[in-house]
Amino acid sequence: MQHRSLPQAHKIIGVAAVISCFGMIAAHAAPIGPGSTVLVPGTNSTVRPELAGTVIRDTNIPFQIVGPGGAIVASGTVQDRVVRETVSGSLDFYVHVTNDASSTANLILVTRSDFGPATTDVDWRNDGVGVNAPQVTWRSTMADTLGFVFSSPNSQVHPGADTRFAMIKTNARSYVLSGVTTIQAVFPTGAVAGTARVVTAAPSPITAAATYHIFQLAGPDLNSSLVNKFATLQKLTPSGANRDSRSQVFVDGDGSVRVISDLSDGRFVFEPNLALTTDKAPDPRGVVKNALSFLQQYELLPAVRTGVLLDGEVVTTATGAAAKAGDKPVGQDVMRTVNFFRQVDGLRVVGPYSLLSVDLGGKGAIGAVRTIRPINYDAMHVDWKPYSQAAGEFSRELGALIGLLRRSDPKVQYRLVNFDFVYLEQGLKYVQPVYRFQVEFRTGDGEASGQTFVIPASNASPEAINNTPINDNPVTEPVSTRASVASDFLNPSPNGGASTLDYGVYVVRGDNRFLQDAWGFHTNLDTSNAVSSILGFGWHQPVNFNQYYWDHPWLWENDPADGVADNSRYYVGQNHVVLYEGHGAPWLSTTYSNNGDLIDYRTLPGYGAHNGTNGKTAYVIWHTCDSIPAPGDAYGNFYQSPAGPFDVWFNVFQGLRGTYGARTTVGIYNNAGPSFAWLAGLGIPNLNAWFSANTSAGHSGGWNYASAVILSGHENDRIYDNAAGPSAGSLTMWWQHP
Repeated sequence: MQHRSLPQAHKIIGVAAVISCFGMIAAHAAPIGPGSTVLVPGTNSTVRPELAGTVIRDTNIPFQIVGPGGAIVASGTVQDRVVRETVSGSLDFYVHVTNDASSTANLILVTRSDFGPATTDVDWRNDGVGVNAPQVTWRSTMADTLGFVFSSPNSQVHPGADTRFAMIKTNARSYVLSGVTTIQAVFPTGAVAGTARVVTAAPSPITAAATYHIFQLAGPDLNSSLVNKFATLQKLTPSGANRDSRSQVFVDGDGSVRVISDLSDGRFVFEPNLALTTDKAPDPRGVVKNALSFLQQYELLPAVRTGVLLDGEVVTTATGAAAKAGDKPVGQDVMRTVNFFRQVDGLRVVGPYSLLSVDLGGKGAIGAVRTIRPINYDAMHVDWKPYSQAAGEFSRELGALIGLLRRSDPKVQYRLVNFDFVYLEQGLKYVQPVYRFQVEFRTGDGEASGQTFVIPASNASPEAINNTPINDNPVTEPVSTRASVASDFLNPSPNGGASTLDYGVYVVRGDNRFLQDAWGFHTNLDTSNAVSSILGFGWHQPVNFNQYYWDHPWLWENDPADGVADNSRYYVGQNHVVLYEGHGAPWLSTTYSNNGDLIDYRTLPGYGAHNGTNGKTAYVIWHTCDSIPAPGDAYGNFYQSPAGPFDVWFNVFQGLRGTYGARTTVGIYNNAGPSFAWLAGLGIPNLNAWFSANTSAGHSGGWNYASAVILSGHENDRIYDNAAGPSAGSLTMWWQHP
């Protein structure tokens, strides 16, 4: 029987399809995160063949709603159905509600509870029984309850009518009868009539330790012959100092680094030449197959000893150029990045040694990242921690942090953006099951930041997890500055000289969480710079950690709030590369906590040699949320209609060559700064390094989508290309999107 008929019997639903584990990308999905509301357009087995499966529960449960006066005002049945998908083996939960003809009230809301541990993708079936379809679906802040809304006059379930099958697609592998379905009714006048509750199926909380395991990361399976063969086929040349080395670096004909591999930990990076990536991006429907073919052709497909390899999100990179302020180019998609992931026990494995992706341009595969290492079963006991306990631990950690943030901004708000249950490896020894909560913080003025909280699912976790690491070593803390006349300034460190790359790092005051990324940027840049020196590249410059300060607006621009003039010539202007660490919103960043002492991008002075103060700034990196909105992004904060996304940058580019940021929420601990510094220090072009760093951080919850503005034609600029750029006759923006 076809899936669209939604049969009563326990039969195979739909025509069985032979689908590779790499071959299916869900279409018309409506995934929903905690605290969110989504429109549900309706779907069917033709649009989403992955929904085919076997009905393993199908039960009709009667309900009655007693009105305010004690009489029964509505009655009917709740059809509770669970389907196990044929391909994935995961469970989908369906509900179909009938309102008896004898009822005197209309049904307007159906909620399902106890879905906290599961990922959910919601919709309704337009190929089955029923008349009334829900308009929208919401998920509660703590993720445990979902609601299907039938509130408009046309969608209310009147006496004698019934609903369509509402669907909750999950990653659960089993179910228990612990859920509650609640039906809410109103009288024709709109007055509340009452509610009824019945027990229904819900994803299993999984209390059996045998269900999940503790694993160990194995040694890398990357070898030098494979890397050398790949480089030869790509017509790349090894650097003179890396033959027979555990670290291998290969360059193209222009001397740009394109391949970096480290046989000691299994990392392999093949960076695309974005200057040549001008063709229209390939059709998304064929990219998974093409990515898989590339991995097989070059023997980069890892041998997965435990679990299976699946395709995940596809990230698209777009670009567009503007000749002057006010231009609003639409842009063109030029590259799609297919991210694969390992799945064990039905859970996704995440971590620094679980990355595998392929970049595809209009003419085929042009880049790849492979850090994925085998994992071995360790047979360590999992002392299971139920969701309720994990949620309590998360709430206590979150509450403590909210208390600190509200000392500086009593109006700060938060929302749970995403919750899932995954295996985590921290790049150390073990792979363990964890609950993962993604939280977005927003101030009363709209500045944003994001943080991920991970709670071990075992009471005896083999590795400690610190969700808010703050290095208390005074050596890692920035120096304080003061505003006064120039002669009273704390003098910056002496410049290293014409042959030295000077860089500065400025960290938001009042939020020490950013120290981790800031200090990691410094240590990684110095280390990779030393490696590139050993490799003997002609473009190499030694780096000089020139400035490390707690931030103030006057390091960047005029500070009218404090009456301090623009002193950027002594700070930003004294460095070739500048890293900002802090909170942000479109066209603004904070220098105090998450809401104070703002940097207004609209009033930034020009940076670079043509700004009238002999500045030498070539690159500015903004590790913050929403800093560089792209064409099509919503207006907000200092980015307001009728402005175009390029408008502020033509004034800023006065010898500046590039600036790099994000167009979405960014995780404070996403490691983007250190990752960028490592790649950039080895000579990877800045644009590649920044986009790779953010892609490696992952895009769960819609976070970490990078954006950048560069001088047109400067896609291959490295941090070592820091001579003054020309006047900005044309600027090009690059950005990532789903």
